[in-house]
Formats: sequence, structure tokens, C-alpha cells
Amino acid sequence: MFPDLRHFKRGVLALLLLAAAPAQVSGQELKLTPSIAAKEEYNDNIFLATGNGVDDFITTLTPALELSSTTERRNASLSGGVNWLKYARHTGSDAVDYFVNGTGGYLITERLAVSAGASYRQNSRPDQLDSDTGLSINSESKVQGYQAGGSYAVTEKSRLSLSYGYNRQDYDRSGLVGSRQHQASAGVSHALTPQASLEEAFSFNRQLTDVSQVDNYSATLGLAYRFRELWSLSLRGGGRYTRSGLETGGAGSSSNGEGGWVGSLSFNYIGEQLNGAVSFNRDVSLSAGRTGSTERTGGSVRLGNRFTEDLSGAVDFGYSWNKSNRDQFSVLPIDEKTMELDCMLHYDINKDLAIEANYHHVDIDYGQFRTHANQNIFMLRLVMRHDFFL
Repeated sequence: MFPDLRHFKRGVLALLLLAAAPAQVSGQELKLTPSIAAKEEYNDNIFLATGNGVDDFITTLTPALELSSTTERRNASLSGGVNWLKYARHTGSDAVDYFVNGTGGYLITERLAVSAGASYRQNSRPDQLDSDTGLSINSESKVQGYQAGGSYAVTEKSRLSLSYGYNRQDYDRSGLVGSRQHQASAGVSHALTPQASLEEAFSFNRQLTDVSQVDNYSATLGLAYRFRELWSLSLRGGGRYTRSGLETGGAGSSSNGEGGWVGSLSFNYIGEQLNGAVSFNRDVSLSAGRTGSTERTGGSVRLGNRFTEDLSGAVDFGYSWNKSNRDQFSVLPIDEKTMELDCMLHYDINKDLAIEANYHHVDIDYGQFRTHANQNIFMLRLVMRHDFFL
């Protein structure tokens, strides 16, 4: 039933072999966790359309299963599930989706560690936002990804890391363009003190569609610092060079290169009850469903609190601006600003049963079309899960 999952099957097989590899230590923990979630939501713009949207009530049932294995040297997990969506009035949008995810890691020696991962997700909701950029998709999507990496402790204070990832996105709507992405990076971290480390990273990102190829090279220098046990800061900055090859229609094509800056900031606080985070990021990213890539500038703020042992809540605010001029990184121009607000209350009824109430707001400004879309969703979710130790 899975379309074109040859690479995914190989990835899962590698993870299973990793989990089955003989461990040199005892004390393996093998855990099986079945779960089921029932969500009821009211959505005032189910297609995330500009102008006046149509509303509906949506019921989502999600049975899932996770298997994990952990030792002192090895960890592996494989999980999957089904999303059954039922619309009260717009029954043509009813769907049965699925998702599978596998990860694994192995400590070969005290200095050398490797990891791998594979995932596949089908999502039929027409009001999706791309998780990396915040761009609206408005179509059924099929996303698969594969990652592999490793790290080596060169000295007691220095560590080298390498990683590679491949992602593919396909869409059912004719107006959206499928994409593939190759990402490779190398980094070196050096501990300055027990609380601070200096990080250097070099990355290459090839972003492909049927009408574009965007190659992005970047180099950054960063500082990670943890202070007073509860606070942490990560700051990175550097430059990029981006080379774009675009099919502009007919037999025409264009090629250009330009430089720019990239950066990221993450500031976190984790207390016994209160926690918060502030983040910022700027880079060239693959633009989901569009004819190329985009320069994304975005940030987020999160504040959470545990009111009692069983009751917790959180407020998240995120903003992203995706911008690309015609024939810059994309065949067609992109100018899209997305704002998201999420408010959540979570209550643990017992160790196996929890209930959540959630409000989600989305506001999108399509600058290139001078149009606007917004959406409000009110949700109530019941989750049951239980851990079986085998």
C-alpha cells in the first residue's frame, strides 16, 4: 500500500539490524507501548482558504504502536499508526492516513557513535502548513525522510560530527510541485569550559524540483553556553553562497549565484514548574509545493508551566516570513508571512490516561497575491497509552 517505499524499507531493515546487533553489556530494556487518541475539533476554515472559509467539526482517531529497545550502548525504536479523519458535513474530505518512524543509535567505541533514522507520513488534511517553513500546502502530502550520522571524540574536549539526510515531498494537487532534498553537514565542537563550547559547522543543501535546482553552501560559527543549571543559550552566525538553476518556461532557463547571511538563536529556561524558550532562524529553505526555494526568516516564543503534579499548560507563538524574488531562488516569486498561536492545557487523569484542550490560530498574508487567510481551531483530545516491559 505504500507508494515507492524501497528506500524506506531498507532504512527500517537497517534499524532492525541495529537493534538486533549483539550488545556487549547486559541490562537491555525492551518496551512495547500501544496507544489510542480521540480528538474532536471545530475548524472555522477547513481548507485554509482566503476570504470567507467554510467550517466543520472533525473527528480524528489515532491508534498507534511503538517498540523500543535500549541498552548502555544501543538504542532503537520503531513506531507507526493510523489517522482516521471524519468530517461531519464535508464527507468528501474523509481520509485514512498513516505514519511510520524508526530511529536508532549505537556506541561503537567510547569515542565513536553512529545513528540513523527513517520516516514516512501521509497527510490528507487540506489545511496543512509545512513544518520547516510555515508555508501553506492545501493538499494531501506524502513525505519521506532518511538520515544517517556519526560523531567522533577527537580529544577529551573536541568532537567531530558528520550527517547526511534525504527528504522527498509529493502532493496530489496539480498546482503544487513535488521536491527532493539532499543535506550534508560537518561540524566540530570544542569545550571551552564545563558550561561553554565553541562550534563550527559547514553544510551543503541541494534542493530540487522539476523546474529548479538550488545549491546552498553555508559556514557558521557558534557558541553554546549553559549557566545557573536552568538557563541555556545557543548562538550561531555565518555566511552562505546560493547557486540557483531555474527553468523559466519553454526552452528558457536562468542561472545565478548570490551570497547572504545565516543565523540562529535559541534561549531556554527549564525550571521545576516554569519553562520557556525563545528562538530565531534565518536560512535558505526548500519551499514546500512551490517552484524552488525561499529565504526564510522566523522566530518563536514558548512559555509553559506545571500548575500541579497533574495539570500543565503552554502558550506558543511563531512567526515566519518566506521571501524569494522571481528567478532568485524560485521560478515564481514568494512572499508569504505566517503567524501561529497555540494555547494548550493538559491534565493527567492517571498514568495511562490524559486529556488535552487546545486552541490554535493561523494567520497567513500572501503578499505576492495581496490576499489573506486565517483559521481558528478549538480541540479536545483524549489519549490512552500503556507501557509493557518485555
